[in-house]
Amino acid sequence: MDEHLDAKAGRIGRRGSRSGGNTCNGYRSKKVITEVGTVTVQVLRDRLGTFQPRVLPKYARRTGALDDRMTSLTAKGLTSGEIVSHLAQTYSMTTTKETISTITDSHSGTRIPGGRDPITD
Repeated sequence: MDEHLDAKAGRIGRRGSRSGGNTCNGYRSKKVITEVGTVTVQVLRDRLGTFQPRVLPKYARRTGALDDRMTSLTAKGLTSGEIVSHLAQTYSMTTTKETISTITDSHSGTRIPGGRDPITD
């Protein structure tokens, strides 16, 4: 965040100035579902809203590893209902069959090393 604010300071006034400089504007709590359960993180905010987090993108509620886990379970032959049940038991996570379908549909075009599609092959 500091690098982002310093880079903007050279172009738009000084950092924290009244001439439109961008400053850190506190934190926001965000609940994220991970492989180890639900985690609350504190996300930095900047005044102009131009900061793009690298580790956890804006509006993300799940980590990529959890999406990969759902895709893997689908590839092993579990139905959406079975995956919902598994996530509830393992991660205490509530979700819907539609969410599982959306996640696996978004991953259906990806290929794993060796050129296989993990869902259709």
